[in-house]
Amino acid sequence: MHRFVFFSFLVVASVFAVELSEKRGGLCFRSDDNHTPAKWKRLAEVFEKHDFPLCASLNFVMGAPRPGWVQMVKDLQARGHEVMDHSPNHRVFQMRFGSDEAAAAMLGKPAVDHVSGSNVYFQYRLQKDAKPYGEGMARVSGNLFKPTGGGEVKRWRGIPFLRFDGVEGVFLLASQRDDGSFELRSFWGEGNVDLDAEREVRYHRLTKEQILSFPDALRVQAEAVRAVCTRHGLALPTTWIQPGGAEPVLWRWDVAAVFGKEFGYTSGATYPDCSLKCFNEYDPDGDRRFGMQWGNFIEDGQDLEWNKARIADGVARHYVMIGHSHLGGPAKLGGWEGTLKRTDELLSWCRETGIPVRTQTEWARILYDLKTDPAVNVFPALGMDRDANGVPDGLSLGWGVKVEASVAGTVLVATRSGKICMVNRLGGLEKGENQLRIAVEGALGSSLQTQVRFPGLRSAQAAEVTIGELGKAVLDCAVVVPPKASWGIVTLSCQLAKGTSLRMSQPVLSMPPVKR
Repeated sequence: MHRFVFFSFLVVASVFAVELSEKRGGLCFRSDDNHTPAKWKRLAEVFEKHDFPLCASLNFVMGAPRPGWVQMVKDLQARGHEVMDHSPNHRVFQMRFGSDEAAAAMLGKPAVDHVSGSNVYFQYRLQKDAKPYGEGMARVSGNLFKPTGGGEVKRWRGIPFLRFDGVEGVFLLASQRDDGSFELRSFWGEGNVDLDAEREVRYHRLTKEQILSFPDALRVQAEAVRAVCTRHGLALPTTWIQPGGAEPVLWRWDVAAVFGKEFGYTSGATYPDCSLKCFNEYDPDGDRRFGMQWGNFIEDGQDLEWNKARIADGVARHYVMIGHSHLGGPAKLGGWEGTLKRTDELLSWCRETGIPVRTQTEWARILYDLKTDPAVNVFPALGMDRDANGVPDGLSLGWGVKVEASVAGTVLVATRSGKICMVNRLGGLEKGENQLRIAVEGALGSSLQTQVRFPGLRSAQAAEVTIGELGKAVLDCAVVVPPKASWGIVTLSCQLAKGTSLRMSQPVLSMPPVKR
């Protein structure tokens, strides 16, 4: 009888067991575009040396016909690396088909604007009530555009789209001439613009975020990638990556609605309002997993120490950091060979310091599917200095504050009144009431002050504790994290008795245990 009861308890416990995340930040290495199989093989060998996966963001329709491309993808997938969907041809509003006949068959289909040769051009629409980035008067004729009245078109390469009053369509600024005029092309970059005789018109500039795609266009592209995978026996991608360039960019909810709900993708990377990738990120619509953009560290464009510092601080504050590589690199950093060497050194450092490296699909599951363990202390560890810069990872120290080792652990020693340390954009916070507990030692009358702020949410909380005759005190206060908060700023300061110092032990910030 007792054995049966115990076995039943085990069964019930296993059924109701919930996998909890420990809010442990880490890295994802993403590299983009269709490089040679030889290059991808060399990069994969670097990762496999350290038993870590890489993420290859590829253009399936463009790549499949190239010699060795399909086998390269099979090899990467078989060895545990993630191959991502970077659009069929590195475009979202245009797609090149295998033949003129295949493209012509798309005429009249939903979201297709027109066809030219083997290229299919998809329709676009403007965001409702979008305010222009800038506007003014200009003279136009043929395919030329020139602002009048001393007007200047700033940042035109990054914001190249505009429309004119009384003229149908959106146009692309292709290049600027010596006289200050611009060559106009169609929205898709075609050289077929002709605005007739010269006249003055009002123009309105548009950002890449204000021009939207249609779901049917995205379905065509998703089906094309699926067809390549089916034809060649490749595993279907589960991550969609926004291609760069002059084109408008998708919003994460566009990706979620088509690639996610209809084609089973579980993550993506888009530029507008991209996700923070921290634990317990505010995610009311459940689409933050489709905005996991890269560039938190840049292994192909910055030196080793710069990358280590960025990574160490981000991981300590409970963020997932996604790297950036086009399998190249500037000459001053050794080009492609320098990037390989730097990546090897970063991976070795990650292995030595315990920083996890996973695929984007894995991180999306951990960040956005798993519940977090509320008992985890989210305040960065005072004894953790992975980048060896003398400052605890995730913290900025006040003037003259020292880091010292003690029998009880690492402590911060303040020798003057003012800021002890600050943690900016601290992630991993549990919504609701948390507990902040800090032990300090010092002279009678010295005090410790805390302030926790949530910018943009009009929430700031403060507490203070004063040291008594025993020379010790413990600050123990509630910190209420607003429901819409993704991160907070924690500042710890002190007021010292004249000529004294204060020693602060490891702060603990977590949700208190549930009372039973």
